[in-house]
Amino acid sequence: TTARAGVLGFAKALADEVAAAGITVNVLCPGFFGTGRLRELAEARGRSQGKRPEQVLTEMGAAVPIGRIGDPRELAAAAVFLASEPARYITGTVLSVDGGLTRAIV
Repeated sequence: TTARAGVLGFAKALADEVAAAGITVNVLCPGFFGTGRLRELAEARGRSQGKRPEQVLTEMGAAVPIGRIGDPRELAAAAVFLASEPARYITGTVLSVDGGLTRAIV
């Protein structure tokens, strides 16, 4: 979306600005994760499509190349890594944590 492009551009500019101070700036782009919010979306989509939320969630997971909805702990692990000492040389980058859903090459 347009908003996403703006956020990514801002993050890259900010990363360039603060890099000399040893500050890293990265963006995590999450896919579908098993959260209460995803459940709410599945319920709403189910109502509009005449499907059970479980069926909608199954279809969403099947649309992901890895074949499932992500566990929120997987996204948390990526965030923890980017905030860790071993990631201190990573800045100004975008990490899609989406099971392969993003088709673009960045």
